[in-house]
Amino acid sequence: MEPTPLPIVEKPEPIYAGFWIRLGSLLLDFLFLLPIIFITLYINSFGRIYYILAIIPSIAVGLWYNVYLVQKYGGTPGKLVLGVKILKLNGEQVTWREAILRHSVLFALTIFGTVIALVSLLSANDSYYENLGWLQKQQYLMALSPTLFQVYGWANNVWVYGELIVLLTNKKKRAVHDFIAGTVIVKTKDFKPLSNFNRSILPVRERPEKEVEFERLEEIKKFKNNLSHYSTEELITIVSENKRVENAVEAAKQLIKERQRDI
Repeated sequence: MEPTPLPIVEKPEPIYAGFWIRLGSLLLDFLFLLPIIFITLYINSFGRIYYILAIIPSIAVGLWYNVYLVQKYGGTPGKLVLGVKILKLNGEQVTWREAILRHSVLFALTIFGTVIALVSLLSANDSYYENLGWLQKQQYLMALSPTLFQVYGWANNVWVYGELIVLLTNKKKRAVHDFIAGTVIVKTKDFKPLSNFNRSILPVRERPEKEVEFERLEEIKKFKNNLSHYSTEELITIVSENKRVENAVEAAKQLIKERQRDI
C-alpha cells in the first residue's frame, strides 16, 4: 500500500517581523527624524560653540525616540506605522528595562562618536573651521582625530553587520539588541486585540497546563475533521509514518478506535 501523505493544514503567515519590514521601519524613522536632523545641521553651521551646544539636545531626542517611545507604545513611529510591535519573549509589553537594553549598544556608540567629535572640535582652529562648508567641516574634524574616527567606523561596522547576520540566521528574526534585551518584534495586524495574541507566543512550558491541553484537543479535533474521509487502512498508514506529528497521529488513532467500536 502506498504511503498516505499527511494532509497539510494551512499555515498562518509568520508572526515575526523580518529583514524587509525592519528596514522599512528604519527608513520611515529616518524620514520622521529628518526635520530634526536638518535643524541640527543648520545650528552646527553657525560655529563650534553651537555644535557643542546642540550635542545634548540631539542625544536627548535620540533617547526619547528610541527608549521612551518604545517603552510607552512598544515601538518607534516607523515600526508602529508598519504594524509591528516590540514585545518581551513571554508576550508581555516591554518595560523601561527592555527599552534601555535594546538601545544600549547604539547609545554607547553614539557617546563614543560624540566624544571623538568633541576632542576634534576643541583642537580645531576656530577661524579656519568657521570658513568651511558643512562637508568640509566634517572632513576637517576627521582629519584631526583620524585614528579615533577609524576605530569608531570599525565599531559601527561590526555592530551593523553583526545585527544583520544574527537577524537573518534565527527563526524568530531577532537581532543582537533583541537578544540583549530579551525581546522579539511581531506583526500586530492579524492580532486584535494584542492581549489575546500575546499568550499565543509563550513557550508551551510557560503557559498554563489547562490552556495548552485545550489547544491540543482543539487541534486534534481539527485533524479528525480533515482525516474523517480517509479509509481505516490509510489512517493506519498515517499513524505509522507520521509519528512526529503527535496530534495528527492521535486524531487518526481516535478515528480507528471509533470505527472499531461501530463494527
